[in-house]
Amino acid sequence: MYLITTTFATLTLYLILATNRIFTAADETTESEEPTKCGENEEYTTCNLCPKNCENPFQEICSPGPCIKACKCKSGYYKDSEGVCVSIIACIVDNIRNRIPQVTERSDSSSANTS
Repeated sequence: MYLITTTFATLTLYLILATNRIFTAADETTESEEPTKCGENEEYTTCNLCPKNCENPFQEICSPGPCIKACKCKSGYYKDSEGVCVSIIACIVDNIRNRIPQVTERSDSSSANTS
């Protein structure tokens, strides 16, 4: 009787584990069908909530929405104004560049009038 009970318990456990592995394998197949090609300093994630960016690199509060499968910046990198993941130093440069008005060269005719 003990042998039958032990065998039954072992078979039940095996079926549970095998079923779990089948569903896990199905999930992995679905995951691998997703586009996972990310840019430099990026990694693929199945839930990209509150992405880090140069405008607000130290977000303490964000309003998360639904999970989005996408590439996100790796740890220590932030999206700049062009959507590229860069270091915090490059973020500072990007922020300065975007806040300073672009200086344009005066045309030759305006410099001739001042002479």
